[in-house]
Order: sequence, then C-alpha cells, then structure tokens
Amino acid sequence: MITSRTQTITPDYASELLKKNTLNRPVNQATVDDYAAQMEKGLWKLNGEPVIVSATGNLLDGQHRLLACVKANVGFTTVITTGIDASNFDTIDTGKVRSAADVFNIVGISNAAMISSIVSSYFNIKKNDFSYVDTRNATLRKMKISKHELRDFYQKHSELVDRIYHMSRGCYDHLRLLTTATVGAYALYLILDKKHPEEKVFSFFRELFGILPPTNNSVSLLNHVLSRHVLKQNVLTPLQKSVYIKKAWNNYVLGKELKSLTYNKNTESQLQFI
Repeated sequence: MITSRTQTITPDYASELLKKNTLNRPVNQATVDDYAAQMEKGLWKLNGEPVIVSATGNLLDGQHRLLACVKANVGFTTVITTGIDASNFDTIDTGKVRSAADVFNIVGISNAAMISSIVSSYFNIKKNDFSYVDTRNATLRKMKISKHELRDFYQKHSELVDRIYHMSRGCYDHLRLLTTATVGAYALYLILDKKHPEEKVFSFFRELFGILPPTNNSVSLLNHVLSRHVLKQNVLTPLQKSVYIKKAWNNYVLGKELKSLTYNKNTESQLQFI
C-alpha cells in the first residue's frame, strides 16, 4: 500500500534511512555540499518532492537530501512516500531539472535567461576572487549557489542588474568581444563589490567595445587582444583573458597608460581587481 505523509527528518532519522540505501546512484558530493549549505542557511523549502522508500524499506530517492541533513546536522521537512515497488526504481527522478532561467521566468523576470546568466557568472567571479584572497576558504570556489538564492539576489538588486544588462547587451550587439553575461558579471562585481561608480564602469566597457572613443591606451590594448582571440589569431585561456581584463581595468581606473598587455602566469595568475 502506497502512503504519503509530511514529516520533519532529523539527522538521526536520516542516518537510519540511509542504512538501507542500496539501489541509488553514486553520491555526488558537490550536490550534498550544496544542499547542506542551503539547509544551514534555512533556505530549504517544503516543495512536495518526496523522499521515496520501497515496500521493503529500501531508500529509492532522497539520498543527497538525507546526506546533506546529516552533514549540516539540521533537520528538514519533507514528504515521505512509502510502499513503492522497488522494480519501479528506474522511473524515479527522470524529469528535467529546472534551470536558473526557469526559476527567473516563473516569477515573471524579463530577459530571464540572460539575467540569470549574468547573476550566475557574477557569483563565479566573486567566489574565484575571494578564494585568491583567503585560501582557507578556497572550497567556496566550488560551492554552488542555489537557483532561489540567485533569484533572491536579483530581486534585491533588480534595478542595477537591469541597467547592467542593457549596457552589456548594447556592447555585445555593437562588437562581439565578450558575451553579454561576461560583461554584465564583471560590471556587477566592479560596482557592487569593488564600489566603483557605475558611470566609470559603464564607460570602460563602452570604450572597450568601441561605442565610446578610448580614453586610455590600456583599453585599446585589451580590445586588440580580445579581437585577436575572437578571430582565433591568438586564442586565450579563460585565465589569460581574466588577467588581461583585470590589468586593463586596474590601469584604466588608476589613469595609467600601458604600453603593452602581457601575461606572466608565474606572477599574475592571482591578479585581482582594484
């Protein structure tokens, strides 16, 4: 007989259920860490997605949630469905996972795919830069940000992100040196985290993309390097590209003129934005 109930899973009960976890796929530790972080932050929600247990007591679905509960040492409320025939295991958890763009679109955010990509890319820049500053927290570089955290961040900063999106899209439509998401993420990071004036940041990218005349040779040099990359005349690694953008920005904001744009992987791989 199949039954369902809503119950708060304690870490101890999660451990008991996991003892009969014999049919599930291999554990993805990054997923466990992501879920545990959400539980610790109080972000885990009751959404109707059940933990499924077979008629013989074997765990069929929910191992990552239960492992996260144990790791975080925080209980969570969920639906538990029991009495499922174990032979139906291969039909469980086969639906399409919602993307961040789906979550943004559901709540009516315009340009959901691009806005969610800008916000996601922003958090990648933020995590990478932070891990360089404090290597003790380098694991943050691998920590996922939940789709709902991305949405909540956007809703908190929607006016700024919308302005950045339109600036970034205008740059990309004018000259395809960098993607809209990349420009938007860097602009958001420079304004929100590095506290640079919006006008200064927007001018840098508009000069880089040729919308405004360049006021600093560093911008012209970066344009040349990125143009060669786009034309596959001198393909850059993601790290090289990041370092070139940081060097050009740092000199631009300081009013210094670079004569050439170079990269030394031994001394500059951890270069940060000022």
